[in-house]
Amino acid sequence: MSKRVFATYLILFFFFGWMFSCYKPENETNISSSKEDESHKKGENCMNCHYREGPGEGWFSVAGSVYGNYTNASVNILDAESYDLIKRIEIDELGNLYTTENIDFQNGIRVEIINENGQVTNVMSTVVYTGQCNLCHDGQFENLIEIF
Repeated sequence: MSKRVFATYLILFFFFGWMFSCYKPENETNISSSKEDESHKKGENCMNCHYREGPGEGWFSVAGSVYGNYTNASVNILDAESYDLIKRIEIDELGNLYTTENIDFQNGIRVEIINENGQVTNVMSTVVYTGQCNLCHDGQFENLIEIF
């Protein structure tokens, strides 16, 4: 085999290996818990890595970070039209929240922050159609999400 043919096969091997190295046929369950501290990169857009072809464990439907007193706090995801509770997501010990569970964004969602006493402490007044909280709430374009 000539060097040129060998080099072509080698390049194709690495190209296709790279293309499929991050492909995940199934979503891994990965949901934040108030009793865990396994998350990382607080304040960054979690979905830069946690998507189907991304290097993160599981592809997130909702993810973000909060600041302040978030001990035993959670986030309610509400249907924007009916205000029905879609999902309650616990905030972990590092201030991050995330879920790989399927969330229906068809009607849009509204978000409430719930403190450890079960009281609503913060409400997002706008309707959104994505669960990438830190896409906007990054301290530059929108205020960071704080719990008092």
